[in-house]
Amino acid sequence: MALPRPRPQRLDGRLMLQLRIGGLPARAIAPHSRLKYSHTVNGGPLAASWTMPLPRGFTHPLLRRGTLVEILLGTWRIWVGTLTEPDRAGWTFSADGLFRRAERLLALDSAGAPTTNPDTAVYQATLTSTGRPVPLPWVYPATGGPFPTTSTSTSLEAAAQPVYIANLLGDRAQKDAKVWGIDPVTMAPYYRTVPTTANTGIVPGTPALPVSDDDYATRLVGRRVATVAGTPPTPATYAPSTSNSAAADASARRWGGAEEWVDLTDRGLLSGPDAVTILNLMVDTQLSKPSYTADLPNLGRGQIINLGGAPIDPRLVCAGQVGGDMRMIRQHGVLDTEGVLVPGQAVEWVLGASEYDEETGTLKLSPLGKAARTLPEVIQVATASGPAYELQGTPR
Repeated sequence: MALPRPRPQRLDGRLMLQLRIGGLPARAIAPHSRLKYSHTVNGGPLAASWTMPLPRGFTHPLLRRGTLVEILLGTWRIWVGTLTEPDRAGWTFSADGLFRRAERLLALDSAGAPTTNPDTAVYQATLTSTGRPVPLPWVYPATGGPFPTTSTSTSLEAAAQPVYIANLLGDRAQKDAKVWGIDPVTMAPYYRTVPTTANTGIVPGTPALPVSDDDYATRLVGRRVATVAGTPPTPATYAPSTSNSAAADASARRWGGAEEWVDLTDRGLLSGPDAVTILNLMVDTQLSKPSYTADLPNLGRGQIINLGGAPIDPRLVCAGQVGGDMRMIRQHGVLDTEGVLVPGQAVEWVLGASEYDEETGTLKLSPLGKAARTLPEVIQVATASGPAYELQGTPR
């Protein structure tokens, strides 16, 4: 059944953004300002921040770490997460997206033993049990959930080596060429491939995204754990595996060949075919085409359209899945990767991250897998959950 679209109240002819804290409208506590919220394709709602003019020493039972935070456009929930510890000196607030709860929970089965079965790990985390009085606040069924029901690494299970749920899901999604996150409308996880057909347009006149070949490679040679031995099992022998991507060969003929070495030993016992699948995914989706190196900032009303030409409210343009939809951008009137403007054609890319600033009314969009250029981006990549390589948004 299709989800209902928003039928919001109106304020000066526009939809209202509503901030709710613990189910209570934030304005019932105090007015808020400087509201920002962001999304990412790998995770869904990522972060939110705002300020409130509260007196020194003010207390409220909802203004504490872990309280559920929601942002609604009218009645349509577009962001959900949990409050971090407020800054009580300046009364600035921030919240983490709901998917980040999985970064602090171990993947365990019903007996409390480590598991690498994503479906089992997530479902057990959503249950109240001994030692887990507060379950993972995701909507997840006992059967028929979106995550795979098979183990990702039997060697880690045999070694009783626990991993965090977010790392497990990130590793399995990368192996299956999928992305995962939380849909804020339903508060349920998604596990899916990224779209391959554009469904959102940007009008001509916006700047083109610059590209770089710093991370360019057309062939990967990986080192993997071939066998294990002992109790608990530890790596006994190692073996090389090489990518064999036809698409990467085409890129080599177009831009020249380049090779890189990849360490796959952190994935535990890995068969040759599985290693080749992972290497091909890395080179096809991330490395064998130039990478984008910048965001598309300061987009306002009228600059984002559907493919029929009708404008889309920028507050509804979010990375990840929202209400079942995931966005792929078609940017009109810009040069392709070789500096050529082809009449009637456009550059297309998957939306990897988005951030809306209510104070300025502007939206910032980032392509999926944008190359790290600033120090905060480099630190974020170095400390990210899951594998170092993620699906890459590349120009067509």
